[in-house]
Amino acid sequence: MEILRAFLQDQGIFPVREELLVQLVTSLTDKENTDQWLHRTFETLLDQDISNIMNGGTLPYQLSLVANGIIHGKYLVQLEDVIDIASDEPRKERANGTLKCTFFDGQQQVYGLELTDMKHCLSVHSAPGTKFLLHDPLVHRGIVLLTRNNCVCLGGVVVDVQKKRDSLLTEIMQKAMYRVKGFEQPSQSEGGVNNNSRDEQLIPIGQGISNFDDYEEEEED
Repeated sequence: MEILRAFLQDQGIFPVREELLVQLVTSLTDKENTDQWLHRTFETLLDQDISNIMNGGTLPYQLSLVANGIIHGKYLVQLEDVIDIASDEPRKERANGTLKCTFFDGQQQVYGLELTDMKHCLSVHSAPGTKFLLHDPLVHRGIVLLTRNNCVCLGGVVVDVQKKRDSLLTEIMQKAMYRVKGFEQPSQSEGGVNNNSRDEQLIPIGQGISNFDDYEEEEED
């Protein structure tokens, strides 16, 4: 188990749920060597919701309160949403646009902002649930500034996260944003989602996609 724990930590996946570690260790078969098993395990984790992997978050807690600086280390995060803040239509990317995204580390959401061109691995069409590895990320006013040197796309397909993201965009986002701001939510006939604000096109901070089901239960209570 310690070999697996050390391997995952080196990949930025830490701290992992203990019960998941036990489950992964028992998956080792006689037909594969340790290296094959470790890499198979890693690929399997990429296709899981990060909330089911992590025991807490990978990034330092309350990263959004960090003013400026480099956060040394490797951190696995999960993509939740992407928009182009330089475009009149934020969900239609321009070639020379600037991407802003929402990441989830298993506990908290953080914003990422394209500092250098990241369109080789990130776009408004990137699937929610895709995993990224942040390596010594630079933070400015609580926002992670993304470069090719500090952000690597690892892949992963998480269908449930994609479905939850679509549900949030169509059913919850307007209500959540207006409640936070103290405004009454307009009806769909009155215009739906406000397209005038770039940040309002993002899944709002504090409403994690992975916790969407829990959020609905709290609303019902």
